[in-house]
Amino acid sequence: MKKYLAVFAATVFLISSCTFESKQVELALGIYTSGDWGVPNPDSLVLFDTAIERFEKDNPNIKVTYRSGMLREDYSEWVAQQALKNTLPDVFAVLPEDFGQFISLGLLKDLSKDIKDDSEFDPKSYYSSALESGKVNGTQYALPFEIAPTMMFVNKTLLSLEGITIPKPNWTWDEFYEICDKISQDKNSDGHLDQFGCYGFTWEEAATTGGSEILDGNTTLFDSDKFLSATQFAKSINALNGGENLTSIDFDKGNVAFCPLDFSYYRAYKPYPYRIKKYSNFEWDCIPMPTNGGYASELQTLQMGISARSSHKSEAWELLKYFTSDYDMQLSLLEYSYGLPVIRSILESNEASLILQKDMPSEEIYIDLAMLGNVIENANTAPNSRHYSEVKNLADSILYPAIYADANIDSMIRILQRQASDLLSK
Repeated sequence: MKKYLAVFAATVFLISSCTFESKQVELALGIYTSGDWGVPNPDSLVLFDTAIERFEKDNPNIKVTYRSGMLREDYSEWVAQQALKNTLPDVFAVLPEDFGQFISLGLLKDLSKDIKDDSEFDPKSYYSSALESGKVNGTQYALPFEIAPTMMFVNKTLLSLEGITIPKPNWTWDEFYEICDKISQDKNSDGHLDQFGCYGFTWEEAATTGGSEILDGNTTLFDSDKFLSATQFAKSINALNGGENLTSIDFDKGNVAFCPLDFSYYRAYKPYPYRIKKYSNFEWDCIPMPTNGGYASELQTLQMGISARSSHKSEAWELLKYFTSDYDMQLSLLEYSYGLPVIRSILESNEASLILQKDMPSEEIYIDLAMLGNVIENANTAPNSRHYSEVKNLADSILYPAIYADANIDSMIRILQRQASDLLSK
C-alpha cells in the first residue's frame, strides 16, 4: 500500500511540475549592456541581473531572458533586424533617436488601457517631463526608465582665481556672456587666448535655453525670431574664444570655465576615485544652464515599451511597470548606473542622499537634489518626430559655419529652413 501511495505522490508531483512549467511565460527583454549617456558602465550587467532575479522571485510564472553584451551603437540596428524577423522582444529599451521611427512603424503598443486599468500604477509618480517624452499626440507608447539632464559644468577654481562667484541656479544669458567675456584671456601674452569662457555651447543649447522649438509636427520653426536670437547668441559666446578650436581636452585641463554636459558625467567623475583620473587639477561642480526665457536643461530619456506583436502583453506590462516604476528597481539605478531614476520621490529620499554622498570627498557635498529635481521636472524634451534626428543633423551641418566661422547667420537660417522643409515634405 505504501508503495502505491509513493508512486501516486510522485505522479502528482510530476503532473504539478509539468503544469507549472506549461503555465510559465518566457519574456524576452531587449536592452544593451554597454553603458549609456556617453559614460562606460561596467555595472550594467549587475543592474539587470539583480533586477530580473528579484522580478522572477515575485513573479514565479514569468521567466525573463535577454542578450548580454549588446553595445549601444549596435542596438538600433539589432531592434530593426528583430522587427524584420518578427522576433521583437516583448519589452525593449527605446533610444531617444528611435522613438518616432518605432511609432511610425507600429512597433510599440499603445499603453493607454494598461495605465487606465491598473489601479496600482500611478503616472503622477514620474517626473512629468520624463513621462511626456513617451507620448505622441497625447498617447503613451513608452515609459521612462532612466534620465540624464544637461547641466552646465563649472570650473570653480578658474572662477575663483578671477574673483567670480559661481552663478545662482536662475542665472541668465547676460550673466553667462559677462563671465565668459571676463574669463577669456591671453595669460602668457603670446597673442593667443589660453583661458576661455565656454566650450560646447552649440545652437542646440542656445535654442533650448532660449525657449525656441525647432519642430511642430512636420513643420520646421527655424525661421522664428527666437531661433534667430538663439543662434546669434551661440555665435557671440563662441566668438569670445578668439577663433581658437577648443576641444573637451581644454576643459579637462582646467583652461575653460564652462562646458554643457549630461549629468551622467557628474555622477561618473565627481566621486572618488574617478575624479582623480579625470579632473585632478581643479575643483568643479555643475549648475543649471543659463536661460533667456527658456528651459534650464534638455532632458535625455531612455524609455521602455512593449512590442505591439508580443504574445504575452499582460505579463509584459508587469515587467515594464517593474523596470520603470518599482521603487527598489529605480533606486538601484543610483547604485549601478550613471543615469538618474525617473520616480520623483526617489531623488527626494534620504536613501538617495546616502547613496550619492557615499564616495564623495569628505569636504564636498553632492549637488542639491531639490534643485536637480526642479531642473528635471521643468526640462525640455526632444520632439517625438521620426524626422528629428535628420533635421538636427541637417541643422548641425548648416549652422556650424554660421556659428564658428564668418558665414551670415540670417542667410544660413533661410537655407536651413528651406532644406528642412524639403526634407519633411519627402
